Amino acid sequence: MALGNEIFGRPALLDIQGRVQSNTSTYVATAILRASALLQLLTFDTTRDLTKVYKRQQLARVGQLRGLNTDYAPKFAGGETQITTNLAILGDAYEWDRVLGAVDPAQIDAQIEAMAPGIGNRYSDLLVNGSRTANGLEFDGLSVLAEAIGGNSVVTGLDLTISDTGNNLVFRRNYAKLTKAIRQMVALGLKPVVIGNTDVQNAIDLAGELVAANTISDYFNRQQVTTIAGAAMIDSGMANIYGTPTTVNGRQVYPVEQREVIPSDTTSGVVTDIYVVGIGVGGVTGLTLDGFDARSPVRFSTARTDAGAVRRAEMEIVAGAAVVDERAVVKFSDAKVG
Repeated sequence: MALGNEIFGRPALLDIQGRVQSNTSTYVATAILRASALLQLLTFDTTRDLTKVYKRQQLARVGQLRGLNTDYAPKFAGGETQITTNLAILGDAYEWDRVLGAVDPAQIDAQIEAMAPGIGNRYSDLLVNGSRTANGLEFDGLSVLAEAIGGNSVVTGLDLTISDTGNNLVFRRNYAKLTKAIRQMVALGLKPVVIGNTDVQNAIDLAGELVAANTISDYFNRQQVTTIAGAAMIDSGMANIYGTPTTVNGRQVYPVEQREVIPSDTTSGVVTDIYVVGIGVGGVTGLTLDGFDARSPVRFSTARTDAGAVRRAEMEIVAGAAVVDERAVVKFSDAKVG
C-alpha cells in the first residue's frame, strides 16, 4: 500500500545560501544541486566549525512482565550518545594561460562550468562511501555510520529477485521488508528515501505490477524519479575518479574514470547494498558551514586584469553528514537483486 508521493520542495541548501544573499554562493549551490536529486532532497544542518558535535538518539527498550501489586522496574536503556563528526572540504581548481583565455574563452568557460557538478558528484559518493579512517580528509558516509550503529541498522538476506513462475511470494515478503523500513522513517516524522544503483532500479522495474511505483520530477524538472511506498528511489549513480596520469606537452594529465557509487557483485547472481534513510534534521542530514560568504560554497576566479600570465578559478564547499537518530538509517547489506 502506497503512503503517498513525495514532492520535491526547495532544496535546503538554497535556503541556507539565501540567508547570506550571496549571488556567488547561490550560483555554486544551484549548479551542485541540479546534478543530484539526492542532494535536492537532503536537509542541511549548519555548524560554525569544521567539527560538529551532536547528540545521537538511541531508543532500545525491552518489554517487561509484572505480577499483581508490583511495578515495572525502571530499567534504563538507550538514551543519547555524543557524536563528533568532521566536515570535508571539497572543491576543484582550473588554471589557464591568459592568452588561451583570450583566444578560446569557450573552452575556459566549459572547464569552469564542469567543476560544480563534479563537486556534487564527489559529495554524493562520500555520502555513501566516505570513511575518515581510510582517508582523513573524508567524512564518514552512510555505510560506515550504519555499520558503526549496528543492530537493526544493518539487515542481511534481502532477496528482490523475481522467479519465472508462481506468484512470487518470496519477492513479496522481501519487498515488505523494504517497505517496512520506509514506513519506519515516516513514523519517525522523516522523509524516506531509498538509495541504490541501477541493478536495484532494474529489479523494481522487473517486478512490474507487484510494486506500486510512480514517477515524479525533481526540483529543477531535469529528471524523473521513481517512488515506491511514497519514498523517492535514488540511483546513486557513478563517481568520477582520477586514473593514472600521463604526460602531455610536459604536463601531467589525469584521465577521469568512473566507478559505481554503490557497486554490484556479479560473482553469484547480482548482489549489492540498498540504503533506506529518513532525511531530516532529526534523522539523516547533511552538514555545512552556516553560509558564510566566500566559504561554503564559493567560487573564486582571477580577475582578467590581474598581473601574471596564469589565471585560476576555484570552487569549494565544506560539507559532511550526520545520523541524529540511529533508527534513521537501514543498510540492506548484500541484497540479491538479480
